[in-house]
Amino acid sequence: MDATTTPAPLLPLEQEFDKLVRLFTEYERLAADGTGPTDLGARLGRIGGRVQALAQFEQERVLPRLPEPALRDETQSQIADLQARVEHVAARATDNAHTQREVRALAQALRTHAHWQQRHVWPRLPEDDLPPLAAELAQWRAEWLQDEAPD
Repeated sequence: MDATTTPAPLLPLEQEFDKLVRLFTEYERLAADGTGPTDLGARLGRIGGRVQALAQFEQERVLPRLPEPALRDETQSQIADLQARVEHVAARATDNAHTQREVRALAQALRTHAHWQQRHVWPRLPEDDLPPLAAELAQWRAEWLQDEAPD
């Protein structure tokens, strides 16, 4: 398998990244339509919760399976950046114009991280780890979403 191929068993993780991108797009639309701060804050809470849940999954389930320390370090650095951005957005949620800029920056950081995962991380995971990762993701996803409205 070359470094540009996305292993099919990790399609559920790619789908989670895609869902997050759609949530960011929906947030942008709602903000542009003049949606109130309470509803925008709820949307940000959902986005932040999902980003944090994916970050935790990657830290606990993906990073330990990576064979190269430099790859683990770079991936961990990106995850930490995403988590810091989520915390920053949450702390500034009352400053609407600034929050929208921060949300756009978070969305871009997530896209960059997803691309990194697809090109550098997933292809280097041991093939026999892929089915268990997909199963673990399904279990984690069920836990993440049990208190959340459907997509």
